[in-house]
Amino acid sequence: PPLPGLSLWQGWLIRRRLSRLWAAVESIRLEDKQPKILAAWGKVASWLDSIHIIHSLPYREAVGKLWPPSNSSLRAIEHAHQSRRQLRAWANTPAARAVGLERRNFRPSEFLLQMSRYRFLLNPIGSNIQTAKTIEALLVLTVPITKRPGEIRLHDELLDMGFPLVLVDDWRDITVNRTAAWWSELSPRLHSFRRNCLTADGFWRMYTGELPRCE
Repeated sequence: PPLPGLSLWQGWLIRRRLSRLWAAVESIRLEDKQPKILAAWGKVASWLDSIHIIHSLPYREAVGKLWPPSNSSLRAIEHAHQSRRQLRAWANTPAARAVGLERRNFRPSEFLLQMSRYRFLLNPIGSNIQTAKTIEALLVLTVPITKRPGEIRLHDELLDMGFPLVLVDDWRDITVNRTAAWWSELSPRLHSFRRNCLTADGFWRMYTGELPRCE
């Protein structure tokens, strides 16, 4: 199946046969999705939520160390922690409940199927800025919502390349009216983007610059 396997968290490929995964992905229908937002982070990289991360950054910066074992940028680690802290605070507000946010915790083997039932996924950045959840969400026709990580504009570049995702400057920017508008604008593009872009050929053409924008 034409899945961009390297963009998925490897756990999916270990726990499930790729052919079974692709069959499940192809069976998903937009009309079956709940008009809700899934919040499900921290299962794999729970350490990014720890306040001890922030306390150790000044030392590592002073001695010129990156974050082990992935040698991540310390600024990326700080942005990832702050984004998750702010998301956790907003997720407990009446405004979050009003937009249909649901905080869930799934076993890895269940995650893709469960996510496919939602229109949106809250997708805070990871230790290397991008996360596998961006691609995983788009594979199951769910729109990822990411908070811009400060001055880092990587996700803006993804928008320019045609990725049907949502960028906000603050989690509080997510409202009932905006989610309705985002879904109306982006949902018609999800099938074609998955078919044309989330493949080995599509990734290669974007990587080499042959395809500056994919839809």
